[in-house]
Order: sequence, then structure tokens, then C-alpha cells
Amino acid sequence: MNKKLILFTLSIFLFVGCVQEKVTLTENVVIPTVTKISPSSTPRLIKPTPTIYLSPFSTLSALETYDKLYNSEFECDKPCWWGIIPGFSTWIETKQFIEQFSVYVYSVDKVNNEITKSEVSDSYMWFVAIPDSGSDTTTAVFFVVQNNVVSAIKIGAELVEYFYPPHKILEEYGQPDQIFISNSEYSVFQETNYAQIYILYEDVNILTSYFFYGSNLTNPLNICLDEEHQAGNMYLWSPSTELDFDFSILKPLEQFSELNVETFYQTFIDDANKCFEVSKEAWD
Repeated sequence: MNKKLILFTLSIFLFVGCVQEKVTLTENVVIPTVTKISPSSTPRLIKPTPTIYLSPFSTLSALETYDKLYNSEFECDKPCWWGIIPGFSTWIETKQFIEQFSVYVYSVDKVNNEITKSEVSDSYMWFVAIPDSGSDTTTAVFFVVQNNVVSAIKIGAELVEYFYPPHKILEEYGQPDQIFISNSEYSVFQETNYAQIYILYEDVNILTSYFFYGSNLTNPLNICLDEEHQAGNMYLWSPSTELDFDFSILKPLEQFSELNVETFYQTFIDDANKCFEVSKEAWD
């Protein structure tokens, strides 16, 4: 990992002024200026039991802290992202943890950031620097908070690509419960068909997606992972929360491919495998 970039992004300074009410997670935000802020406290995120699962950062240097964060070396119950567990982590503790890296956490209009179906919740946005991106840009992470508890997290596609390409999420969470394909006649451009593959872990409430494309000159099509823009957003939510997502628009992958959930897992847990065959009927 580029150590200069790690130190460079320890504190993020955003433009002063109003934050746009509607922000898309795939949008990169250029940081014009940075300043270094040393953590003044040692917040810790705690399970509903007395066991501390996020190590105190006061014992680590700034460089070691960011290495630990970006290497996702936390051990915590799933779903979990950087030690934050939807349904267990309080917003006060989460915000204190975030502010070790950036003092810029914004409240956003829930109408413009529908993640869960809860009518009594608040939404917050945190800009996170993209490691090894080659530029000083950030992507957004959204938190839904209900009764001072983080109930859901939506992670920007750039961070998903960095931490969880398909083989990594399969290594981390094992065989998924369901694999879906999302496409239609509107996903066809000249001789190229585009598809989005969704991976769902029902037991731990994790949903993420990846983009594939291929030439439609044959049937079935051989579609491959889009290496340039390979991932969509990742969603993590608590068992008591309902994700605001229309699963009816998705189709089981096994209806249009020889891959079922088990064979998809066996195929893509190997990082060398990037392609598979799908029937043209999937776009009808």
C-alpha cells in the first residue's frame, strides 16, 4: 500500500458550504486541501456483551492505524464493516470512531438516500479516501441510524472494488444463499450485453453486486467481469431492519446459466476465473 497516500488521507478536508442533498455513491469527490489531525481520544466500538472487538488505536501510530483500517483486520460478528455492526453499534460510538480519521460526517435527507424502509431513522454520510487510487478522491459511506443504533450501512462501489472483489467476498463469507442476475433489453448496446450479478447472504444480511459484459454474437454469451467498473454498492443491515430494495427486478442466475449457487461459488472463489456463459434469454 502506498504509505504516503495513507498518511495523506488521515484527515479529509472538504469544501466549506452546503452539502448537496442528493449524493450518489459512485461519485468521486476531489479533496482540494488536507490537514493532519491527531486523534485526541480513543473511542472503541463495543458488542452488546462486555467483549471489546475493536482494538484501542492509542497504541498504534497513525500509519499503523490506517493500515489496520484498510486491511480490515477486525474480528466481529457479521454483518460487519470496519468493526461497525448494524443492530449493535451505537451511533455515538461509531461517530467517535469515524472522527479519528475525519471530522466531516454529514446528516443527509433520508428522502434522497433510501436504504431501509424505516420511517423513523436518520441518515449520515461519511467521505472515505480510496486507497491506492492514484488521486486524492473519496467515495461515500452512508449510515442509517435508528434510536441511536446503526441499523444499516451502504458502502460506495470504489471501496467494494478495493476490499471485496468477487473472490474476496466469497472467501470472507463463504457460499452465498442466492445469486441473481439483473438485466433487460435496455442493457444491450449494439453488439454488447451488460449484466449485474447480485450476491445475497440472507443469514447475515449482506447484498452486493458486480458488473459483467460480453459480445452478443453467440448464444449463450460469454460475459466477463468488468475490470474497470466491477462493483456496485454493498448493503449491510440489521435483522430488525428491512432493506429498501426491490428484489422482484432480479432473476435467479441458474435460470439462464449452468451455474447454480454452489457452482458459482466454486468458480469465482478462484480469482483467475472472470467469465461465464449466460443465455440471451436473460435479456428478454
